[in-house]
Amino acid sequence: MVIRLFFRTVGFFMLLLVSCNEEELPSESQNNEISLAAARGTNFVIENSDPFKLLKVEVVEEQVEVTVQYAGGCKQHNFEMVWPEIMTDVFPPDFEVVLNHDSNDDMCEALITRILSFGISDSGHGFSSQEIESMRITVVNGSNEAEKVSNR
Repeated sequence: MVIRLFFRTVGFFMLLLVSCNEEELPSESQNNEISLAAARGTNFVIENSDPFKLLKVEVVEEQVEVTVQYAGGCKQHNFEMVWPEIMTDVFPPDFEVVLNHDSNDDMCEALITRILSFGISDSGHGFSSQEIESMRITVVNGSNEAEKVSNR
């Protein structure tokens, strides 16, 4: 009886391991889809972002690099960084952006850590090189407004 239970348990876990079709798995070289969007007005609307964890944010050259962690592993995950439409003119620039996550209903449970890169010049705000080097950017987790990470 113990042996039968053991084989049933092992069989169940083997089924879980192969439940993701290998053709759907993103390869290590495949990046997550990321995009930029301008917010509508000055208030951010956080809509239906799937859970993830913010680990780190850095400004490297003209890129905002955000390290995130999320559960998945069977499908591509999409991230969108929402910039404020209107920004105050302060030096050095200091503002918040929202990062939203779409897991595409990926029910797998691998813990994925990724670095996402977003072009600052793509934000449409026309930052100078000096402003980019000195900017303070705070990323707000779209699935948990209380979770924020800043580069300074």
